[in-house]
Amino acid sequence: MAKCLFGPINSRRFGRSLGIDLLPAKICSFDCLYCECGWTTQKTLDRSELVPTVEVLAEIDEYLSARPDIDVVTFAGNGEPTLHTGIGRIIAHIKSKHGGRKVCVLTNGTLLGEAAVQKELALADIVVPSLDGATRRSFRKICRPVHGLEVEAVIDGIASFRRVFSGRLLLEIFVVPGFNDSDDELDALKEAAEFIGPDAIQLNCLDRPAPFSRLRAATHDELLRICRHLAPLPVEMVPGREARNHPEADDPVLVRDFLECLKSGPTTLNRISLATRMRETDIAEMIGRLSGQGLDVELKGSVVRLISASRPAPTRNLDL
Repeated sequence: MAKCLFGPINSRRFGRSLGIDLLPAKICSFDCLYCECGWTTQKTLDRSELVPTVEVLAEIDEYLSARPDIDVVTFAGNGEPTLHTGIGRIIAHIKSKHGGRKVCVLTNGTLLGEAAVQKELALADIVVPSLDGATRRSFRKICRPVHGLEVEAVIDGIASFRRVFSGRLLLEIFVVPGFNDSDDELDALKEAAEFIGPDAIQLNCLDRPAPFSRLRAATHDELLRICRHLAPLPVEMVPGREARNHPEADDPVLVRDFLECLKSGPTTLNRISLATRMRETDIAEMIGRLSGQGLDVELKGSVVRLISASRPAPTRNLDL
């Protein structure tokens, strides 16, 4: 089985969200300085069936048939989800067999200009392309794209998709102080956003350790200044995650979310981190502290496997 699902989590933006990760490793057309999934191991624009589509569909059916409390199914995870050639078939399957659940695709936008990708994403309810730099300088420095890819092509592709997509399109800008927050950079981002015409712009910023360790998070005042600069375009600030720098092994919410990630079989520290918003080092520490309390978990490298658990999963809800 592909084991592509993670979560569900109470998403900061989309409600109760079940994640789908179609990438077996960090495969992407970018190698962003800030990416919480780490450095890209394979940088490409070539699409393929990176994990078997039939296995993904079986895993989705098994999960959703027993869990009706999902508001949205979100394609996210290790890298760029549109690199998987089966994404359109998977979206269509969710919409036809599990009606009532919205589908969201988080994408870096590099393939949105392709007719095949536009057709495959047509049934999605929400598509969130990112645009972190609208000049060649900031685009190359922040996103570190695959060779030959220029920012003008990305902007044109997102705009082309906007013209044919009937769902909600949110343009995400990840603010990297010192890289894309000068007046000139913001002017270029504003011009690109006006050309694309999204339903809204979402400002995001660093709240986890980045692969490039010298990055810092934008302050609230800095984000407010950017909102004013981009006006009158509709701009939203993505709420920050609650810090979980020192997780307690007996925190019922953390234990519940942690065990939920392990129920369907082996997973990775990265997917648990995406679902629980804990740092991978804190997850490893938590595993050690829970041993001897009825929880037997095997951690080999980055793969986590639940061996046995006599400790019941807590049921208390929390809006994360």
